[in-house]
Amino acid sequence: MRTIGWYYDAREPTIAQYWDGTKFLRTKQLVDVGLEPLYDMQTGQQFPDYDRPTGAVQVFNEWKRSELREAARRQAAGEPPPRIRRKGLGCFPIVALIVIGFTLFGACSPSSASGSAAGAEAVCQQFIETRLKSPASAEFSSTDVVELGDTYKVTAVVDAQNSFGAMMRSSWTCRVIWNDASEKYTLDLLEQR
Repeated sequence: MRTIGWYYDAREPTIAQYWDGTKFLRTKQLVDVGLEPLYDMQTGQQFPDYDRPTGAVQVFNEWKRSELREAARRQAAGEPPPRIRRKGLGCFPIVALIVIGFTLFGACSPSSASGSAAGAEAVCQQFIETRLKSPASAEFSSTDVVELGDTYKVTAVVDAQNSFGAMMRSSWTCRVIWNDASEKYTLDLLEQR
């Protein structure tokens, strides 16, 4: 079904006809109704578009006309088509991975010679996240750290999505031991209460 509006005349590409919804009524020059001739992208030849209403043709003409002429000129000169450059994320993903890596590994292996409560908390959060169905949705709250020499007991409440996407709250207890020789934490206990 055609939309009411001006259409190109099938017999003459410089004439437009008005469709009122039942029949074509008037004919005018393309310039008089605000239409411009269309060009075939492959050949660069002018051609009418019989089924496209005025509004769509005008939008098409405004942004495509210069590109069509340039494509026709390139083809006539035997030049290859221009290479399309896709806009991507650039180096953002690499920088983001480096920052995340430093953040995670910095928390797992503190630069000091002994463990810390903050380091133990970060390591326990990582251990807990490995047990969750959706680690990315984990939100830690009510975290408590108790230090006993080189041993750290961390209790935390975690809100995370289950297999069905519903947020579930669970309580966890984690106990890690700082090893001076390897400068890493070792998991001693991890349980869900």
